[in-house]
Amino acid sequence: MSKLNFAIQMEIDGEQYYLSQAEINKGTSMYNAFLLLAEAEKKHADLLKKMYIASDSSINDDLPSAKPTNLFSGKADYKRDADVVPGQLEVYTVARAMEQKGIDLYQEMLIGTKSESTKQLIEFLIKQEQDHYAFFDELITLLRRPRDWVEDAEFGPRKEY
Repeated sequence: MSKLNFAIQMEIDGEQYYLSQAEINKGTSMYNAFLLLAEAEKKHADLLKKMYIASDSSINDDLPSAKPTNLFSGKADYKRDADVVPGQLEVYTVARAMEQKGIDLYQEMLIGTKSESTKQLIEFLIKQEQDHYAFFDELITLLRRPRDWVEDAEFGPRKEY
């Protein structure tokens, strides 16, 4: 399997995973968060498909013999207790961790890549995943600040925001 085909399939699997999680969490605040994640994965897959159509054969470097694991294959449902509805903070923390795994996976795929066009594609994907990681990291910070302020208000100055 080529690196490009693998990346496309991983993004499609990610979209399907997040859509299924949205259905499971319908009626909660997590529904829209999962839809947002699914849409991001769909955009990545669509972009990769366009690159695949426009690419020459050199962009289809084969994966190394130790094929990386698709992040979404066999992924369990996001569980919630009957009396505890997960909050945005938990979902964004999981999403940030998935983005980091994506970064790590694409960096691993970059090692040993021969074709310059494939390297450029993988570096582009790494940048996209890093941007998403930064986005979720900022959301987590914004959600934590009010709680941290209330819990620790008496313990010194805080960064302005």
